[in-house]
Amino acid sequence: MFVSPVPAVRRSATGWNTFRGEPISASALSKSLRFYTIEVAVHDRYQLMCSSKFLTRFWLRTSLFIKPLFTAEDEPHARRGCLSLGLNARWAKRNGQAIVRALDAIESFSKFGLLCSYDD
Repeated sequence: MFVSPVPAVRRSATGWNTFRGEPISASALSKSLRFYTIEVAVHDRYQLMCSSKFLTRFWLRTSLFIKPLFTAEDEPHARRGCLSLGLNARWAKRNGQAIVRALDAIESFSKFGLLCSYDD
C-alpha cells in the first residue's frame, strides 16, 4: 500500500530531504542524520505469507511480526498489515548510499505515506 520511513522524507529538486529540510545523502547519514525504521503497509498480509518460501515465511513470522492495520473504528483489519524494518544505527551510518538507493527504489514501486502507531 505505502511505505513510511522514519524520519519522513520527500524528494526535492536537489535530492531527498526530511520534512524539516535536512538533506538526505550518504555523507549526511554518515555524520549526523539517523534513520530509525522503514515501515511497510501491505494490502494482504496472508498473500505475502503464502507467496513466500519456507525460510522467508519463518523470518516474517519470527523477526518482523506482521502486525494488523486498524480501521477507523479501532478494529484490526482482517487482511491489511504492517511490518517494521528497524535499521541498526551503525549499519545506517556505514551504508548511507544504500539507504538513498532504497528510497529511489521505494519511490518507483510504491508511495510514501504516514503510518501512525502506538506501542505499549
